[in-house]
Amino acid sequence: MSSFSEGQPLALPGAARGGEERCTFHDPRRCSWSTLAAIALAHVGLIAALVLFDVIPIGPAKPEPLAVTMVPLEIAPPPPPSAAPPPPDQKQMVQPTIVAPPPIVQTPAPPAAVAVTAVASPEPPAPAAAPAAVAAPSPTPGPMAIGKLSPLPGNPPLKYPASARRLHQQGVVRLRILIATDGSVTDIAVAQSSGFDILDKAAIDVVRRWRFQPATRDGMAVEGIGIFPASFKLA
Repeated sequence: MSSFSEGQPLALPGAARGGEERCTFHDPRRCSWSTLAAIALAHVGLIAALVLFDVIPIGPAKPEPLAVTMVPLEIAPPPPPSAAPPPPDQKQMVQPTIVAPPPIVQTPAPPAAVAVTAVASPEPPAPAAAPAAVAAPSPTPGPMAIGKLSPLPGNPPLKYPASARRLHQQGVVRLRILIATDGSVTDIAVAQSSGFDILDKAAIDVVRRWRFQPATRDGMAVEGIGIFPASFKLA
């Protein structure tokens, strides 16, 4: 690239040589429009060349690539394992052996001889005689049934109740009578009613005081029981 100093005329390409007037910055009137256009194009081409070859940077500068250096991380090795404690001295671990004294065994003295005297076994006693059989008491017989009771003489007569006579009440009362060995009446009850209570009661009141012929068994008087009819009839 040529340099020029101030006051030195600029020679443009294509300018007239041999007596033609040159276009200078000091006298721009000598330049034609074509000359000015050629100068402008020359400047544009120069700027484009500078930009193309990255002489004049246009736009933001490209960031430089970041260089990353991998540094290996140093890891401290683990501490060595502690040394195992030394085994205890075998001489110290040995315990003294205790020897028990042998037991003292006392031999018992042999027992003294015992004289054995034969004793005759006693004879078994004779079995006792069986007690004599006791005869069971015979059951006491109950009252002897009497088919027909016989009143003894001297008994009071039956009394006809006056109220029953007025009402014309009559009938036969059958009495069950228990007779003692002396002939007296020990128990009396109505076996069959006459149909009228007043007649039944009048018969019991009188016959209770009667005496009867007692029953006999093997020639001895015993209790007897029988039925006696007491009759009440209007004349």
